[in-house]
Amino acid sequence: MIPEGGASEAVLTRDPDVEELAPTVTSPAPPEGRRRGPGEIAVLVAAGLAVVYGVLLHVWLLVHLPIWGDEAIVGIMARAIDSGHFSAFYWGQHYGGLEPYLVALGLKIGGGGEPALNATPAVLAAIAAVLVAGVTQAAGKSRIVALAAGATVWVWPYAVIWQSVREGGFRFATLCCGLTAVLCCILAFQRRAGALAWLVLGLALGLGWWASPEIAYFALPCLVLLVAWWRGPRTSEVAGAVRPARGTPLLLAVFGAALGSLPWWYANAHTGFSSLQRSALPANGSVTYGTKLSVFFHYMLPMQLGVRALVSGAWLGGPVVGQTLYVLVLVLVVGAVVRAVWAFARDASRLVPVALATGVLGYAFLYAAAPGTGYWIDGRYGIYLPALIVALCGSVLAQEVSWPTAAERPPPDAAQGARRRRSRHAPLQGRISVPLALAVLGVLGALCLTVAAAHATGIPASPAFFSGWRSGDAPMQQAVDLMRAHHIEDAYGDYWTAYDLDFLSGGRPLVSPNPSLDVSRSASIAAGVAASSDPAWLFFAPGETAQASAEFLNPQPGPGPYTEQTFEQHLQQLGISYQVVHLGILDAVVPSRKVTVP
Repeated sequence: MIPEGGASEAVLTRDPDVEELAPTVTSPAPPEGRRRGPGEIAVLVAAGLAVVYGVLLHVWLLVHLPIWGDEAIVGIMARAIDSGHFSAFYWGQHYGGLEPYLVALGLKIGGGGEPALNATPAVLAAIAAVLVAGVTQAAGKSRIVALAAGATVWVWPYAVIWQSVREGGFRFATLCCGLTAVLCCILAFQRRAGALAWLVLGLALGLGWWASPEIAYFALPCLVLLVAWWRGPRTSEVAGAVRPARGTPLLLAVFGAALGSLPWWYANAHTGFSSLQRSALPANGSVTYGTKLSVFFHYMLPMQLGVRALVSGAWLGGPVVGQTLYVLVLVLVVGAVVRAVWAFARDASRLVPVALATGVLGYAFLYAAAPGTGYWIDGRYGIYLPALIVALCGSVLAQEVSWPTAAERPPPDAAQGARRRRSRHAPLQGRISVPLALAVLGVLGALCLTVAAAHATGIPASPAFFSGWRSGDAPMQQAVDLMRAHHIEDAYGDYWTAYDLDFLSGGRPLVSPNPSLDVSRSASIAAGVAASSDPAWLFFAPGETAQASAEFLNPQPGPGPYTEQTFEQHLQQLGISYQVVHLGILDAVVPSRKVTVP
């Protein structure tokens, strides 16, 4: 189909390994001075709305959401990295790397506080949106559809947006690495990958492996494209440009992968390759493969399609509306898969959408095989899927806009070809083509789903959105300030409370979980508190339990099994005097001497 508002140009090249003339379609960008058609204008307006709302929603969440323990760990790691204390992986585990180093850079640029910490994954999410646009552009050479794809990923689904302002330590770096690898593989398949592209491919895979084994979600599309590259002719799209032997690009990719994954190899060489031991990965418990497959289709997939809410899993608009939307979106995705296969059956050069379809279809089975994925409530294990889905749909539409079919390929006679292009294009003036109409509907539909999902979680979808902004960390900061005012320099808290306060305080006061009662991620912080002669113990204030639970995203009121009341009873049994210092949503119980707990 000819793009609306102008014909695409086709350059005929003789492929020495293929008898027929192979057309290379250039970008259908409108010539200088040509007015954009209504379809292009509609896409621009829809994409603009999506981008603006996406920016506003990210900023709103960054301001309002309080920090929580897992994020605080990354921030503390980043500060340690900035001080020269390097670690390959997320503290306390043998996977999850790369992103804390990006956070260290973000903290240095952004002032070192919580907004800069959680802005790092938001920036990576924006880069991922650009990469999806790049994948779409490379697949079909339609800039307008690529813009629609990038805008859609930026604004949809709400689960991914929420995750993109929660610094989890590695997933958004993994997402960017995976999409970069896919883009490089597309260029390789199209014979447009030079030495730099092959090196970047290797680096993306190596860095992605260091970041997380979840880079495997991008393995299928990359594998399909690389196999097609290997089996195809060794020529480029530019006439007369013959690529070197296949071994040279592969050596560059292997070198890049080794370089990118070097921290992973270094760390594992000192731990007996702990990253490869099953005990190093999240535990499955008693959850079976079949159960996780069920969890994926019942909870994770609808959440990643934007029709189920985070945490509660409630259907958007209620069960009837939500399930109807779920079926509708699934039909659209399946339709994109079918169209990709149909187009490939007619023209083997249209492989990219099929490769992306393998990533979408294989996701559920990789998800069920991965450890720990029975946990679904915050959508963390599914954040790679929407980008693959949008890239699939975008590549299908882009090829429909810009890719000539066998019947439409221009004849050798250039003048006759130009006349045919003009005659075919004339009826399209003044109306919206079907692919562009679908692109507009896709962007607007994604935008509406996210607005509705955000509104369901309490984010205003009215002028009130712009009023009454407050920092979500204010109650925690109040507790830190009061601890300093009462000269409390060291304290024990539970995991979620301790690291939040420690990050916000910058180590003054120093707060740690008690290693005997809770998970401890930092031996140095725990040792610092243990060295104190009279560390305080932090608990949810009895009258503030509900607010404290919401603030710390955790129902645990104190270290280990203790509440403030039971800990005070324990001190009384030991004959130890104490005082209680009120810190807002927290209370600090300060014993007269150090307390040993079972």
